[in-house]
Amino acid sequence: DIHTQKQQPEEVCFEIIFSGKLNGVSQVKQRITINKSGVTVNDHLEGDIEKIRAYYPMLVFDGEEKTTIAIDKNKQNLYLRDGGVRFEAVQSKKKEIKRANKQHSFRNGVAEVAFFDVAGKEMTYRISAYKP
Repeated sequence: DIHTQKQQPEEVCFEIIFSGKLNGVSQVKQRITINKSGVTVNDHLEGDIEKIRAYYPMLVFDGEEKTTIAIDKNKQNLYLRDGGVRFEAVQSKKKEIKRANKQHSFRNGVAEVAFFDVAGKEMTYRISAYKP
């Protein structure tokens, strides 16, 4: 199911609900908010779980240049040429984003996964533009 929460020129917010048997999870509610600060995602899971993990796929090499990657606890900044992106654990400033350190080649270059874990059934993270 998809439900629109807010729809205005400066901000859009909607909720997606997945239900079913998902490895101990009976329902996933994902609220996505898009505004000038970026894309903020709030995940809420129901079921028999004790922690959840957020994954962020990152382009580490585009076939010509390596991406500059800097992790500072709950923030990860990626920069390539004249553009950048930030992946941030919003819910808790104490959460540490980690790299999986396993690279995957694909047609656009090389990707790697960044992630963080949260105890409980709810997490919030943001993806936004970044300029060093």
